[in-house]
Amino acid sequence: MATSDPNAALMAEEDSIELQQSNSNNLPQQRTQAIRTESDAPEGYKDKMDAPGTEELDLLDRDPTSLNTHVRVGFEEVFAEPYDMHSFAGIWATSYVVFVNAKFWCYRILSAFCGIPFALCWGVYFACLTFCHIWYVVPFLRGWVIALHYISRLWAICIRTFCDPFFESLGKIFSGFRIYMNRT
Repeated sequence: MATSDPNAALMAEEDSIELQQSNSNNLPQQRTQAIRTESDAPEGYKDKMDAPGTEELDLLDRDPTSLNTHVRVGFEEVFAEPYDMHSFAGIWATSYVVFVNAKFWCYRILSAFCGIPFALCWGVYFACLTFCHIWYVVPFLRGWVIALHYISRLWAICIRTFCDPFFESLGKIFSGFRIYMNRT
């Protein structure tokens, strides 16, 4: 398409990208599109697992508390070509497909190899942390609170016995002073 209007060329290029993206059947968005109802699910897919201990595991919403929304990175958030500097539409569309698929499959492969060992390590870590909190930290702090209660009572007795009379005497001494300012 030979045109001298940069807006028309840009629109034609964007239409070409959209057409290539819509014709591409292997985009991860289409593959990993969220399954909203059981009728949308592929054959053999269940939204709950039958394995023991997974009764409350939701396979559809794996981030129900939005803990990791900051790591959702799309192609548009990483790559952007300014208005007057565009690569070929095919290169841009292919780059999009390569980026999305590489990110998708790299995550899948890493989670397949490292997910279970990391889950084991983090499970042991949080179990130890919970154990230490329940059996060491809370009793230790509770012991300190009990001990500090007696120390605070002893401290209050010392303050009332020694400091209160001293500061009351100072207050009575300095209460007799009057300061007058004369304006001249």
